[in-house]
Amino acid sequence: MGAGQTGSAGERGGHATGETPALKDDTISKLDVAVTTWTSQVDEAYTRLAQRIARAQEQINLQTAATAARESETGRKQAAALEAAEAHVQSLTQEVAQREEEVAAATQRIAQLKDEAAELTSEVLRLQKALNEQTFAYAQQQEDLERVRTALASARDQLTAARALSGRAEEFRALLEAERVRAARIEEQLREEDKEAAEASQKVKVLQGRLDEITIENRKETAILRFEVEMLRRVNLSLGSPSPAKQDTVREKDAREDSDRERKRRMGEMLVGMGVITHDQLTAVLHEQTAKPQRRIGGILVERGYASEEVVAQVLARQMSLPFVRLVPEVVDAAAPRLINGQVAKRRQCIPITANADIVVLAMANPQDLIALDDVKFSSGRSVAPVVATGSDIAAAIGRYYGLS
Repeated sequence: MGAGQTGSAGERGGHATGETPALKDDTISKLDVAVTTWTSQVDEAYTRLAQRIARAQEQINLQTAATAARESETGRKQAAALEAAEAHVQSLTQEVAQREEEVAAATQRIAQLKDEAAELTSEVLRLQKALNEQTFAYAQQQEDLERVRTALASARDQLTAARALSGRAEEFRALLEAERVRAARIEEQLREEDKEAAEASQKVKVLQGRLDEITIENRKETAILRFEVEMLRRVNLSLGSPSPAKQDTVREKDAREDSDRERKRRMGEMLVGMGVITHDQLTAVLHEQTAKPQRRIGGILVERGYASEEVVAQVLARQMSLPFVRLVPEVVDAAAPRLINGQVAKRRQCIPITANADIVVLAMANPQDLIALDDVKFSSGRSVAPVVATGSDIAAAIGRYYGLS
């Protein structure tokens, strides 16, 4: 029953499409023909494409070969140019090296020529000096020879006259010989006189040099003495200024003391000896100085009112054998303070009051300040001669000349 149904369906389908086996074969044949035709066309197209590709490949190969040929030619040209350039560079390098060797040789030769020129110059100077000496000696010899010739001429004249007198020939020969001996003696004497003259000239030069040295020394000593006189004049001028009655009393007592003995005593003992302070006051001051070693005894005395600043400064000056000055305006040379810096003057409590080319006089509150002395010596470039002045006078002078307070 199933098979019958299937066959019926197939028959129905065949009848429905209206196709027959013959039609199918015809269609297949047409398809075969079409496929064959299409295959043939495809083969032809492929053949044509292959040919075109072959022709293109051939053209590419030709172009590649031409390009390679051109590049090969260019490479050969570049290689040749490079070889030529390298050869030229090598040639130039060799030429530079050769030129450097020539320059070095020329430099060495120039140095040798300079040395030879220096030696020749030295030799020429030596020969010129020798020639001058020989010329001078020759001139002396010519003078001596001229004198001898004159003597010989005189002798010849005498000989000529003698020949006229044959009987006196021997006598004239003796005279001629005597003149020759005399001429030789004169020549020897002249040489000795020349030698003595040269020695005398040398002695004169030595003496003149010594005289010049003595003159210079005398001038220096005179300048120093004048400077010391001027300094003493200024010191005397400052001491002539008015001072309190107590200061006059101190000076009167100082005059009665033996100065040599007082220099060896301490400041406190000197003040006690002069009656300025008492032993109790000195003991109190010494105790305070022991407690404060950095303080000076003079400052403590002034601070306690036991002694005036000027009395302390005068005693210090006597103790150190130095002049004491009051810095009144007429004592200070206006140009002297400019020798040092104002800050140095303020810091070290000192001020230049006069100076010359070699020495600067320095007013100091503490003449034992070696640092101050060195600073002023370095700043002024001169030796330093210290004198003693009060601290207040120095402070006032610093304010007056440096504008510092």
